[in-house]
Parts: sequence; C-alpha cells; structure tokens
Amino acid sequence: ERSHLNMLAPAAGENVVAEIRGREKPDEFVVLSSHLDSWSLGKGALDAGCNAALVIEVARLIHLTGQRPQRSIRFVLFTGNEQGKLGSWGYVQAHREELGRIVAAVNFDRGTGRINGFALGGRSELEAGVRGVLAGFDSSWGITRYSADASLDSDNLDFLLEGVPTVLASQENAGYIGNRHSTA
Repeated sequence: ERSHLNMLAPAAGENVVAEIRGREKPDEFVVLSSHLDSWSLGKGALDAGCNAALVIEVARLIHLTGQRPQRSIRFVLFTGNEQGKLGSWGYVQAHREELGRIVAAVNFDRGTGRINGFALGGRSELEAGVRGVLAGFDSSWGITRYSADASLDSDNLDFLLEGVPTVLASQENAGYIGNRHSTA
C-alpha cells in the first residue's frame, strides 16, 4: 500500500529579496545574504536574526545615501536554512540563468560579534578584491582574518557548488555558540 502525504503548508517559506540597481553594471550583482529562519519557532535571535538585521540595515543605509553602487546589490534573506538550506537551494534553482553574473555571494551566518574576517570558499584569489573593497573602512574594524576555507554548512553552499564566488563572514563569538538556538 502506498503512503500519501498532503502538504498543508510549504516546507520552506518564501525568501525575502530586494535589490538596489547598479549605475554602471546593473546586470552584474553581489548577493548579500543571511537567513531569517531559526532552529525552532521563536528561538534564534542569534541564529540568524542579528545577521538578517545586518543585511536589512546595509540596504537601508545604502538607500539613504541616495548613491547607487557600481554593480547591483541583491539583498536576500533565505528561509529553510535550518531545514537543509532549502531557501538558498531554491534561489539558485530559480535564478540559474543569472548565476554567471554574480560577482560574489556574501553571506553572514557565523556569530553575533564584530566581523573579523572572511572565508573565501576555496578561492584565495578573492582575497585581494575583498581587501580592496574594505580598504576604505576604518582599520579599527579589525578585519584581518582571511582564509580560503570552503564552508559547507551555510547558505553559501549552493552558490559554491555552482561555481559562484562565495564570501562567508567570520564573526566573533560574542556568546553565540551557547545561545544560538535558545530563547536567551
């Protein structure tokens, strides 16, 4: 006898996507992302509520300047991260024809503290470009850790598997590990 499953609600909700069009190369873009779901309902301000807020705030601040970036920036809050990266997988599937135009997929999912570096998804050649983008910022930010690490446990994975350059922020722990999937 065959089993039957009725889907009462989507397995993963919808991704939230916004874009600021670039002024010189609007068809090339950077994906700036985090995830908005958590381990369980109501738990997870640290995973990844703080980084979802970071992505929203970056979009807000760029918009407030009235300036448009050279390339487009697509701000994405993925859903289904804790259920197997369903949101990022769905995004890659739905936007397959655009993947070659992504300059970098930058993801924030590793902690709550200050950003102290970036993992470059196995592509050490990205380091000079990332350092160049950050060169104009105050050196007191302390962004000094760059590695060619290719993390397989965040929303960068689906982009990495498709050959898109990925950049995953490394953040100070700031109480993250002990509290990330709790109501703390």
